[in-house]
Amino acid sequence: MTELVADLQARLQARAQPDKRRWWEQYLRGEARFRGVPMGEVRTLVQAWYRDFGILEMLDDEESLRLLAGLVRSEWTEDKLAAALVLQEVLVPAGRPDWRLALARIEHWFDDGHLCDWNVVD
Repeated sequence: MTELVADLQARLQARAQPDKRRWWEQYLRGEARFRGVPMGEVRTLVQAWYRDFGILEMLDDEESLRLLAGLVRSEWTEDKLAAALVLQEVLVPAGRPDWRLALARIEHWFDDGHLCDWNVVD
């Protein structure tokens, strides 16, 4: 699981744009950390990553949620956005995981401060 998260993080870091990172960090006054990857590129990278590894077929629901947790716990906003995109654009359309299971596993992400800035949760 850790290697899958690390692979996506490396893909995101390879597309980092320092000027965009500085702009976002100034705009949010240091409340969030950014790599500087535009949202459209985050989406493209997530789609390619999920497809390249066949993650939907490889992981069961519990494993998929642990994978998302690894991204959400990251300090980088783009990693958190990637987790939301995986859930929204890959897992939910596939009917996975059961929403009751998902809520039970992810509700603490808010309380724990992993999802707290508006840019991620909006």
